[in-house]
Amino acid sequence: MTIDPPVRGVTADALSAIALTLGERGLVIRDDFLPRELIAQLAEEARGLQNAGELRAAGIGRGRQFQANRAIRTDHIQWLDPDTATPAQRHYLDILEELRQAINRTLFLGLFEFEGHLAVYPPGAFYRKHLDQFQGSGQRLVTVILYLNPDWREADGGQLRLYLDPEHEPEPDPDPDPDPDPDPGQDPDPDPDPKPKPKPKPGPEHKHEPQPEREPSHEPGPEPKTEPDPEPRPALDSDPADAGRHQDLLPLAGRLVCFLSGDFPHEVLPARRERLSITGWFKKRD
Repeated sequence: MTIDPPVRGVTADALSAIALTLGERGLVIRDDFLPRELIAQLAEEARGLQNAGELRAAGIGRGRQFQANRAIRTDHIQWLDPDTATPAQRHYLDILEELRQAINRTLFLGLFEFEGHLAVYPPGAFYRKHLDQFQGSGQRLVTVILYLNPDWREADGGQLRLYLDPEHEPEPDPDPDPDPDPDPGQDPDPDPDPKPKPKPKPGPEHKHEPQPEREPSHEPGPEPKTEPDPEPRPALDSDPADAGRHQDLLPLAGRLVCFLSGDFPHEVLPARRERLSITGWFKKRD
């Protein structure tokens, strides 16, 4: 798996490059995506909310299907609301809006909004293997994760484990980043691990339609969303065949991971120290 060169400033060209790589590989990993000062401010806000008891235990499903299942996930979250966002959160949301537009210009996915949350994993917290889509709804097309953890080491755990199909594994970059590598819904009753679909190619004719049978559930959405929700899809059990075809990514401060939501089963391995991120999804209209 390739880690792309660090972004030195979030420029229009940098965002276009992310969109192009997403179309070619279905997966983009960028280090130093945001200035350290902004990452530090976002991390401080997440810790402050956790210490003040403002975060809630994450669950699976939404609305009447919501359930807190600690066998599946044990993180704590707070949804981002553009109307009440802090200046630091607003800055990041504005950058994501530019990224949404860049992806639409390049891949014609019809993305129309972003939804996301702060996530705090206390020591020992985890999130079992899953896909980032709801059963019966393919709205979430692109997952975007920003990590906020300075000085993270391999021994700290908490890696994002991405499951790859060998047939569609990205080719090595001629000049990979030297740094070492290593977040969202689901349910009991494991399902077989779905195979990732081929990555979309840029062009107006492309229409990305995730397969309904591959769609899992996720944690509760923002309070204003009260419409009925689809049935949650179970978490995915580990498959012995996965050995050798997954990649672990450390949740390094400033690292952005962006991938097609329906193509990459993934999990968060148990962390040995507090782990912070902002996880979200670009969505299409249902």
